[in-house]
Amino acid sequence: MYSRFKNNILCAYYPNIATLYEFLTAHCGNQIELIQEEDQDDYINLLKTSLINDTERSFSRYCYQLGRDTNDNFEEVLNEVIKVLVKESEREKPPNILSLGFNEIRYRPGELQTEYENTCLHYIRRLPAMKLLYSRLGKTAMRYLLKSTSIFLSFPNNSYLQVTGIAISELPNPKDHTHWTSSQEAPEKISSHKILERTSSVVTLIEEAMQGTFERTLSEETLIEEGIQGTFERTLSNETLVEELNGENYQSEVVSKKRTLDDSDSQSEKNFKATKYNNNDSIRTFQKSNMIHTDFSEVNSTGGKRKPSDLIFNRPKMFFCSTTCNFDGSVWIGLPKHHILNTTKVSTDDVIRHIFPKQFGLCNVFDINNNEQPSEQSLFSLYQNRTENSNADIPHRLVQVLPMINKMISRHKKLRYIILPMLNRYCPVKTQGELSASSADKQTQDKLSSSTDDDSSIQNLNFHSNIFQVTTFVRAVLNNVIPEEFWGCDDNKRIILKAIENFIALRRYEVFSLHDVLKKFKTKPCKWLVVEGNKNNKIEADKRTELLYEFIWWIFDCFVIPLLKTTFYITTNSTYKHRLFYYRHDVWLRIAKCGEESLSLKGIYKEISPEVEKEFLDKSILGYSTVRFLPKDSNGTVRPIINLSRAQKMSEEDGQAQSVNTILRDAFQVLTFEKDKQLLDKESSILSGSVFGFDEIYERLKDFKRKLAENGYTGIRPRLYFAKVDVQGCFESINQDQVLEIVKDIIEEDAKYAIHKYDVVYRKAGAVRAFHDHYIDSGDDAPDFPNFARESALKFQSSVFVDRVKESYIDGEYIIKLLESHIKYNLVKIGNKSYRQQEGIPQGSIVSSLLCSFYFGAMERDVFPFVKHDDGVSKYIDFKGTDKNKVERFLIAMHEEHPKYKCIVKSDKSLTNFDAIINGKPIKKLSNTFDFPWCGILIDTFTLNCKVDYMRYSTAHISDSLTIKTRNSKETLKQKMNELGMHAFHRILTRKQTSYKQLLEYLKSKIHNSPIKRVKLLQSTIDRNNSKIFENLRY
Repeated sequence: MYSRFKNNILCAYYPNIATLYEFLTAHCGNQIELIQEEDQDDYINLLKTSLINDTERSFSRYCYQLGRDTNDNFEEVLNEVIKVLVKESEREKPPNILSLGFNEIRYRPGELQTEYENTCLHYIRRLPAMKLLYSRLGKTAMRYLLKSTSIFLSFPNNSYLQVTGIAISELPNPKDHTHWTSSQEAPEKISSHKILERTSSVVTLIEEAMQGTFERTLSEETLIEEGIQGTFERTLSNETLVEELNGENYQSEVVSKKRTLDDSDSQSEKNFKATKYNNNDSIRTFQKSNMIHTDFSEVNSTGGKRKPSDLIFNRPKMFFCSTTCNFDGSVWIGLPKHHILNTTKVSTDDVIRHIFPKQFGLCNVFDINNNEQPSEQSLFSLYQNRTENSNADIPHRLVQVLPMINKMISRHKKLRYIILPMLNRYCPVKTQGELSASSADKQTQDKLSSSTDDDSSIQNLNFHSNIFQVTTFVRAVLNNVIPEEFWGCDDNKRIILKAIENFIALRRYEVFSLHDVLKKFKTKPCKWLVVEGNKNNKIEADKRTELLYEFIWWIFDCFVIPLLKTTFYITTNSTYKHRLFYYRHDVWLRIAKCGEESLSLKGIYKEISPEVEKEFLDKSILGYSTVRFLPKDSNGTVRPIINLSRAQKMSEEDGQAQSVNTILRDAFQVLTFEKDKQLLDKESSILSGSVFGFDEIYERLKDFKRKLAENGYTGIRPRLYFAKVDVQGCFESINQDQVLEIVKDIIEEDAKYAIHKYDVVYRKAGAVRAFHDHYIDSGDDAPDFPNFARESALKFQSSVFVDRVKESYIDGEYIIKLLESHIKYNLVKIGNKSYRQQEGIPQGSIVSSLLCSFYFGAMERDVFPFVKHDDGVSKYIDFKGTDKNKVERFLIAMHEEHPKYKCIVKSDKSLTNFDAIINGKPIKKLSNTFDFPWCGILIDTFTLNCKVDYMRYSTAHISDSLTIKTRNSKETLKQKMNELGMHAFHRILTRKQTSYKQLLEYLKSKIHNSPIKRVKLLQSTIDRNNSKIFENLRY
């Protein structure tokens, strides 16, 4: 058994993975000297940091000629291996990574042609360390390593590049043991010896089996205690037992009387067999279908059922929902129209099947069935409106519930006549005290639906209902519909009502589980769960709990959530971040209508007819986007949020639905590629004043301070002059024709761009995920995926990169047409109306930020020719320098009108650290502080030191920005804070400046024996790959 490595992903896929040095030493022994004194560091790094997994586990048979058969050079060995792998790939899928990009020439056997450039092959072909390893091992052993093993080269941030073997992204997820097959790189099958080491109970079982067969008879008393009537025997022979433990053949001979379990014996329990072993206190249960390649310790102890803590209510389904209206235009309030309680011919049989689907063998959220289980989104819709048919009779246990169900149906029919007065009572709408809680229903509807030229009436409305009002309304509806018998007692009812209050008060991204609802809930008072004549044993108790779970799940998922969704428009607020606000749908309709009118009045969007809409859609492949309004403040103003990430189908003939941002990904990567090219040439780049993140702000300030020192300002620094301006409607004010001209200057129509596809396997939220993506570079340059993966490794910690060796090409003309269609024909839908954006560029688009940077970069070049990169201009809204005249010219130029660029500055938001008057009006001056605020940071106007501007959070509630997890909330918050601090620490250390030498030396002496050593991010920072000071440090 080789040593485990720190990349959890590779250990999950390959249990026997080891470093290349460990693997070769274990097999070669003293036959060769792998590392010699004269060896270079690159070769030693290759052996000790690269990982290998032997798929066939037969390397020892190829070690008889180590170091002797080296007549051929390494290039020839590689070519031979590739020819063999290409032939094998025609018969076996998936292929080895080394064979990707090659095809055998038709009618010319043995000759290969290159379809795509295999960059990983070229990478190892050029590695001197790999050639040296070949000279030590020889041809036979090297051929085996290239052909039959998976090799992973070490990259920064504990990441790896796979260069041989079947791509890890093509393998089944490591947690799914049932899909491993012999043709794939599967973990080793669990043997009886390993089980002996892991499970003490199995040791006793094997010892008895080795002595012969045994029979165990459960006494009648024991059977009654366990809730089972009858006896059964199990006979295990030596051979059968070993086969069962190896997972090769699971056969059991069970001789038993027919045991009569009442309706508590559900269908899922019939798929299991109970066996009594040495321990008289428990019955071990094993599922036949999961025995293959499964450790005994990994058998699901819950019997294929989800725990209450894993059953999360689908809260996102009730956010940002559209309003449901009646035929007369009034707002529908209460449960949705399609709800089972609102159907015209509702029957108790239908309702009881909706509430207790598990008892009828219907699809439900409690059973785990990976082959047939639908997604959580589908389950939510399924629970709302079931179309499944079940021929199963109503179980005897549920017959006594039918009168309560009938009572609930009758109560709900009466609710339709009182629900609007209830809503007005508990969630009133007031206008300057004129509209009271007891106002008539028609008065409320008329007030809200009245359309006036100004929106003064809506401005004075008490817009959203607070948490207490919404909670009392839901409680009132629940009290009027659900019979008291379901709760059992007042204490249980209080627990449920308190859970509803907590549920409504949650922030946007927080979760609520069935376990959170049923804390301290007692099943004993619920008489409807009890069946007369049944014994109070474990099976009976489990059955009662199961029914209670189903009922409470239905109450929240199929009653409370639909009620909130249909009655209230639930949204966030731009001021309070994750806090949720509940607006009555009739109120929100009026607010949204005012938002629509404001869009047209500003001239940014223009309503178009269906004919014009069809004409635009024919010209564009992007389709349209949707708009929702986000409340800005308590004055009734809203901000339009354009959703360009929502997948849509233009017609039934279209294939998979795609969002606008998905279609624009190629354009985004082309613009990013051109941006990176321009940043390399700062002298001629129009992006010389742009900064793309805090790292670039740091670099810009550091260079500015260094140039001040080079100019002789080593002691007292000169006076620094700061000025910043704010562009009004930055995205909305952009001239569409002008930005397209700039794009055509940047992207040439005859330019070619190559799209390279790759995979990244990484861990996210405790699960292993394979991320399929692509990157773009110039079609004239040779692809270099290893270099790209090395740079991308900083974004994906502990990941594995795989080159898919697939390329496609796009030309500049296609990208220009795509961007032109996006800018000139951007359509948005608000309800049933369509609008065309006639000013600016779409907000929410993945290309908007880049287009904005290029646009204002061109403006800087044309309007501010006196400003140079060395003068300190940054992001077009800030200017700092030692020449006061230049800073004043910058201010004057920005406050002038520029018809070509349509750039208008908000003078009241301009700020300087000196006295300035523009157009006869004084500009606001920094006072009582030396900290100049800009882009969320404070810059010291004397020392240029930076710190975070926390004053912008002074009026906000910190709790609104948090997302609390109900389970292990303390540990989760601690982990997030540690990650945040370590990320910032990592960025400081990786700068590799000599000024940090003493700090790094201190870390070298402290970290090795400290608990912080377990932090992989910090280890990747201080190891010798990133800091030469730690050359001799090993982890």
